Amino acid sequence: KGLVKVHLPKPPHRVGNDSSVGYAFPARGRRKRFPPPAANQTQCAEYRARGLPCRGQRSSRLGNILAHEVVGKKRAREEAAAAASAAASAAAAAASAAAVLFQPTVEASSPAYAALLGAAASLSAAASPAASGRVVVACGVAAGSPAGLEARSASGEAVAVVAPALVVFGPDGPALLADRELLADRPLVESFIRREAQPLVTLYSAANEDTLFAAAAPLHLLLLASPSLAKGAASKGGGGTADSATLLRAARALRKEAVVAAVDIARHDELATFFDIAPRGRLSTPRLVALSVGNNTKFTPPDGSAAAALAWDAGAADADAGAGAVVAFVRAVGSGEVAPYVRSAAAPEPQGGAVVELVGDSHAAAVGDAERDVLVQYYSPDCGHCRKLAPVWSRVAEKLSESEGGEVVVAQMDMSANDALGFEPEGFPTLIFYPRTAKQGIEYDGSRDEHDIVQFVKDVRAGKPHIGGLPDLAESEVEGAKVEL
Repeated sequence: KGLVKVHLPKPPHRVGNDSSVGYAFPARGRRKRFPPPAANQTQCAEYRARGLPCRGQRSSRLGNILAHEVVGKKRAREEAAAAASAAASAAAAAASAAAVLFQPTVEASSPAYAALLGAAASLSAAASPAASGRVVVACGVAAGSPAGLEARSASGEAVAVVAPALVVFGPDGPALLADRELLADRPLVESFIRREAQPLVTLYSAANEDTLFAAAAPLHLLLLASPSLAKGAASKGGGGTADSATLLRAARALRKEAVVAAVDIARHDELATFFDIAPRGRLSTPRLVALSVGNNTKFTPPDGSAAAALAWDAGAADADAGAGAVVAFVRAVGSGEVAPYVRSAAAPEPQGGAVVELVGDSHAAAVGDAERDVLVQYYSPDCGHCRKLAPVWSRVAEKLSESEGGEVVVAQMDMSANDALGFEPEGFPTLIFYPRTAKQGIEYDGSRDEHDIVQFVKDVRAGKPHIGGLPDLAESEVEGAKVEL
């Protein structure tokens, strides 16, 4: 039913002179004798022992067809069994978890089975063959409690599994979903499988990065720490040693609210830069960071808060208090009580040129200025296209300064050292115009020609259709919309 896909080899469809099969198909039903090849002697002897025709024997058309069916079906059964065994072994080796629906009987018409089948199809469609974190989904027959199995309930307690129930055998032990109404809810079943198939606390690595950040959750909670602390904070199922109970206990309480990971920051310079970690950044370690992947917004515990002053290597006696502080921080972020953290370079000295250099701390005020129209280039110093655009951008700033009476500010911001709150460019350079009438911004996607950029700004200010700019769509129009430029 699609729960586990197994490739079954098909028997040969062509009936003819095939040395791999070892029989003859005389054309148009005529009897004909074929000398068997030397390489096929052993196979022919085996066929003769079974009373089946082989090359070198007189054979009728009907006899050959029957021989094809008998031999082909037997070979198909043998090969299918071997392929199924190999596929099951490969699936078990590649999968990080298994989800099993235990029922007294397997009924394809039951709501729980239908929900599981839909979840399995969705999981299969989303998984890449080479991706880590794949899940095997199956259905098992069990009356009562299967072999005294226990699993973790929603409250975190180990309880006996009683059919009907869905058990996810994840990296950190089995988790249970037993409510009959919930078992029939396909989106909820899929969400439960995805969540429980992940470790409680993952030790971040390049190999699990895609799986980690693709997980559907309101927030990702990361502990950026030294090698020993990061490994000790991660759960055993997540590649760590679980020596520190604080983050582990917090992760159990936040299972539905956040994906939790520990990062050895000494091994991942790109994350150290992204999260503004010392020595190049402003934040010290160990550091707890919450990240909203949807809008690329970061949060850290406010100075003086309990979560900011945690001793991560504290003993088990203090783990509950520490976990409580972590949970309180994450829930405060979710309710909007914590201000976002904005990475920012130092404010530059006035250069006297036409282009204004923005930093993280000044970006929001600049683009939100209700009295000015602001054109911003988001760039990276390592980007060749950005370096090529630099002289053009200076000329655009000079022209707009002269022609628009100083009402248009042309600016740029280095995205390798600064954050634009709630915005992450998909590539560089990214050009966005923030006119007074549309402070959400209008992206320019035309040529990098000086005249075209200047004309785009003039057309937007005049309320004319603008070539090269992406029109502003209402949120309800975005889905399924197609824009022709």
